Amino acid sequence: MTWDDTVAAFARNYANQPAGDCDLVHSSILTYGENLATGSGDLSGESAVELWVVWSNSVRLGRAKVKCNNGGTFIGCNYDPPGNFDGQRPY
Repeated sequence: MTWDDTVAAFARNYANQPAGDCDLVHSSILTYGENLATGSGDLSGESAVELWVVWSNSVRLGRAKVKCNNGGTFIGCNYDPPGNFDGQRPY
């Protein structure tokens, strides 16, 4: 898995939309796989990643973190190619 600036730009653009109350609402773009996390206070990216499943065929990723209006944290991580399809195992 390697960092990808294009995937990271997508994650950053989505995360920078009005964060409101940190609602876990996925983007409507299906180009990339997507994991979202919220937490009170300053949730770390490392803590968020521990909550997620990594798909074996995904090779590029990007992540973004923003502070929400309620003081919490929103983290979005996008990966390419996407995974989590019906009948597909993560490894």
